Amino acid sequence: MNRSILPCLFTVLLTASLLASSAPYNNSLAFTAEDIAEAIMMHMNSDGGFGLRRNLETTFYGAMALYYANSLSEKELREISDFVFKHYSCEEGHFTYRQGYWLSFNYYYAVQLLNLTGKLEDIPNKELLIENIKEEFLSNLKEYRSSEDSVYLRDAAELATALFILGYEFSDEEKGEILKTIGEALEQKDDIHSLYAVIVIAQALGALEKLNLSTVREKLQRLYVNNLFLESPRSDYSCVSNFKGVYIAKVLNFTISKSSIVKFIKDELRYRWTTSLREPWDMVDLYYCARTLGELEAMDAEAKEKIVSLLKPLYRNGGFNTPSSVLGTFLAVYSLKLLNKIDSLNIEKLSKLYVQDEYGLISLKDRDFDTVSTALSLGTLIAIGEEETMDVNKALKALKTLKYTPEFTEDLFFLVWGLNESNLVNNIDKNDILNQLEKFRIGKAYRYYLYEEEPSVVATLMAVLVKLMMGSYDKNDVYGLLSEVEEMIISGMYADEWGLALYLWICRALGIKPDPLIVSRLLPRGFLVLEGADLFTLTALSIIWKNSIPVSIESEIPIPVKSGRYIYGTKLTLTLGIYSEENEVIYLPQNSTTRVKFLGWYFHNGTMLSAEPEIELEVTEPLSIEARWKTQYYINVVLPDELKNLGVTVEGSGWYDEGSEAKISVSNTVVETSIARYVFTGWVDENGEILSKQPSFSFTVGKPMTIRAAWKKEYSSLVIITILGLVALIAIASILLYKRRKAKK
Repeated sequence: MNRSILPCLFTVLLTASLLASSAPYNNSLAFTAEDIAEAIMMHMNSDGGFGLRRNLETTFYGAMALYYANSLSEKELREISDFVFKHYSCEEGHFTYRQGYWLSFNYYYAVQLLNLTGKLEDIPNKELLIENIKEEFLSNLKEYRSSEDSVYLRDAAELATALFILGYEFSDEEKGEILKTIGEALEQKDDIHSLYAVIVIAQALGALEKLNLSTVREKLQRLYVNNLFLESPRSDYSCVSNFKGVYIAKVLNFTISKSSIVKFIKDELRYRWTTSLREPWDMVDLYYCARTLGELEAMDAEAKEKIVSLLKPLYRNGGFNTPSSVLGTFLAVYSLKLLNKIDSLNIEKLSKLYVQDEYGLISLKDRDFDTVSTALSLGTLIAIGEEETMDVNKALKALKTLKYTPEFTEDLFFLVWGLNESNLVNNIDKNDILNQLEKFRIGKAYRYYLYEEEPSVVATLMAVLVKLMMGSYDKNDVYGLLSEVEEMIISGMYADEWGLALYLWICRALGIKPDPLIVSRLLPRGFLVLEGADLFTLTALSIIWKNSIPVSIESEIPIPVKSGRYIYGTKLTLTLGIYSEENEVIYLPQNSTTRVKFLGWYFHNGTMLSAEPEIELEVTEPLSIEARWKTQYYINVVLPDELKNLGVTVEGSGWYDEGSEAKISVSNTVVETSIARYVFTGWVDENGEILSKQPSFSFTVGKPMTIRAAWKKEYSSLVIITILGLVALIAIASILLYKRRKAKK
């Protein structure tokens, strides 16, 4: 396979060979390059590298750890609450972050943070939020009862805490069912996490005394070994296990060796002080270290200094990033390059983060050195033009020497991707990589984890891309895998925007048309909050953005279809929405005297596309389309009924284009009857002003008008003499009647 089929993604261009589509999906991307790039830059830490995540979870652990170290300013507290509220959907009563965790955690993190910042009372539609949390809580307990999986019990504990903080009180009937469930859990489980979950749920119910506390004490005693708390009787100590042990011990008045636990925690802090934060879960441990010291009232100046120095560099505008990583930095640089926003980077500062060990492997300072880190580091350095800072040949030699045994499909994918971006993919043992990849095959697809028994859409797409980037693949196999992926997606198997990005990448590489139905299933539809998205999601959006085509749709009058970026081959429906039609004129009414006439759809060069109010076209190239309109006004020419009855007519009433000439006329200027004569005196507007005295009158239309034909009525001589005679007779009769009455008196 020629490498030109799969060019470096930094210069992705859609090929003109993609086939036409017939499906009616308006597959548009809701986000601009500027939106995505801004969200990516929020992941940049003070060292110049990028953390993979910046969301409610990372912000919770960072903010709470600093809280226990008494190191959050009022300004930072305000920013944190703003960060949380930015992603709260008051209409739906939940938090709209997209991250790889259940909704339970979002509720817990958000409520805890708002409680920390004193903003609980500012939550809009709090009743709906509470109802949603309660529903999720009961759902987790139900799942636990059916599966006995402790994960659901732990989730339920977090949700119970959130409900307690929000002031919700369960009914006696609800309490009874919940206590029954956690009572059974207490008998079934012996690990510290389950014990902690049971205690927390009981506390939230205000029913701690209803538990068999002697059983809790016995199980806690078995976990308390060498003055420290084990995670379970069959596992080791950890920061988390010791925090939860300390918490339960305080509730039960269980005697512990405070000094032993404090020493263990401080040793953990010193280790991280030496190595810095390496992984996202290091933030979790740091939080539990800080909280344990807080619970034990042992937060001294040294501990506080360590916590603050490790976490403050990760704070930015109300949110906390995870520590800078090789993968996070690679994804950020790659995405910014796609979006034409690479100038946002401080390249000099970024390049200094990378170091090469004695074997030739490359990574960020204080990070692990392995084949994947080396491949991704090379991809990043070449992308920013700083590859000369490393010995590339030495790195390639190290890659050939090391044998790599991955446990996840993505490990192979990122290894090959990094080398593909470096134009170095031909310098490794392709057969070894492909053999490793085949270990993940399961039936007609691939699995994500080596020991899973179910196929994965994303893993299968990654496997296809590994084959394509390696340049050695069986065409029937690749097309068969792609067909299998499409069936998996249509059947409802999970795959998000990351799956869509990989799918579009493959279609472009193979020169085939993406299936609009598949695109429609995977395309994010506006529920995604960019500032809460991880770098995997933002990279996916960057790929989607690059594999989409700009379509500009302009209209002076609001219409349903909008400008945006559409996936190649999308069937875009241009429509006016609800419109009216009269005498072959298509228009949108504004009021009874004004309307806008639709002139047609026009290309930017002035060529008419169509005069139809609704058309469908396929997006295969950038488009600039304008819906053109002409304002029309109604001119109402009015004639008195008296003249109408005499056969007089006027002409000129109707709709006129703005700026056009209207001509009105009257059929007669003089009308005579046996008793009167009517004489036309002119045309008068609504204010009584004379517009013209001519029977035919032309003017330029600039607004709606009502124009009245004015007349003068003249009576005949006979009528006048008759009227005068009648007046005289009436006067004489009145005088005679007056004299007669006076004579009688």
